[in-house]
Amino acid sequence: MIYTYDKKTFQPKSAVRRVALIILGSILTCSLFFYREGYKSGKDILNNLSPEDRIIVLNNHDKFTPEKFKVYLEELNVPHADIVYAQALLETGNFTSHIFKNNNNLFGMKVATIRPTTNIGEENGHAVFKHWRQSVVDYALYSSCYLTKMTRSEYFQYLGSRYAENPNYVSLVKKILNEK
Repeated sequence: MIYTYDKKTFQPKSAVRRVALIILGSILTCSLFFYREGYKSGKDILNNLSPEDRIIVLNNHDKFTPEKFKVYLEELNVPHADIVYAQALLETGNFTSHIFKNNNNLFGMKVATIRPTTNIGEENGHAVFKHWRQSVVDYALYSSCYLTKMTRSEYFQYLGSRYAENPNYVSLVKKILNEK
């Protein structure tokens, strides 16, 4: 036990409470200092990264999952998100295709030439994106340019007449929707 002595009576008295408060205060002060300094240095590290290195960090900490993809479609307010998700499943072979894995291209999109785009190039005739999220943003841009205010049936009609190369595309997308 830790004691101090009363200066007037020279009697010992417990100092546990006082020491505990000093230790707790010191720990709290040090924690706040190191948290703040660590936070600053983490921010400085991100600010000093090249765009290429930032993408590497993004890729390592924001790996693709179907759940994140669904949420991101909703966050971007992509019309008919359930159909678009089914399209991505079809286009990527359940997220296993070469174009998805190497190009981060969820929709088999070609390089855009007359609309805003987030692609960074072309490989094997398809657009290349730095990150899967940029592919979703690109589809949202495509959708906002060409597909505004379409009903579900109009959207399916558009997919069959202008979007898809496969004549069975719409029925395949509908089959995926029915299986979910």
